[in-house]
Amino acid sequence: NVIAVQAGAAKSYISNKLDEAGTNFSNRVSYWKYQANEGISTGLDNAKKNWGAGHTLPQRAVAAFLANPLEFIEGGELGAVAEGVNLEIHGMEEWTEAQNVQAFEKAKALTESDQTFVTRTPVAREKDLRKSFLEKGGELQAGQHVDHIVELQLNGTNAMENLKGLDGSVNSSFGSQIRARIKNLPDGTRVNKVTFIPAKFKPK
Repeated sequence: NVIAVQAGAAKSYISNKLDEAGTNFSNRVSYWKYQANEGISTGLDNAKKNWGAGHTLPQRAVAAFLANPLEFIEGGELGAVAEGVNLEIHGMEEWTEAQNVQAFEKAKALTESDQTFVTRTPVAREKDLRKSFLEKGGELQAGQHVDHIVELQLNGTNAMENLKGLDGSVNSSFGSQIRARIKNLPDGTRVNKVTFIPAKFKPK
């Protein structure tokens, strides 16, 4: 089981590093080891239950845990990372049917990607992205932006296969709404599902 192997490796690494702290911090070390093992076990159980086969804790989440186990565990971040979140994106009143269709497709692509995670240090947007996209054979219609299918803030890249033309208003709205919804989530949190709600269905 890939998840179990990764969790076991993390626990072993933590145990070795904490042992290096020495006897002067024996009580603290014991407490950290207990928290580390309990936290990883809980997160692992949630991962098995909620993620299904093939998903593992993102490396950056493991790194954050190793850097400060107490903060990561006591703050509930391990559970949040393992369980993941669902995001709702709301349409604009003035959007046309065509724009709503593009928004549905955008949400569907984010949901179907197995690499959609909250990213606190995203890849920088490529300079002159529009020019580069067109030079590589990409196509844009009037009013379209170059869209990252998986947003940079959700672990996307500037690779050509992650780019497409998207209505400018839909693109801007998705970007700002996602930013607002993930601002307080820990790095590495998986986004399980993105749901688009057209304006006429928005909760009052």
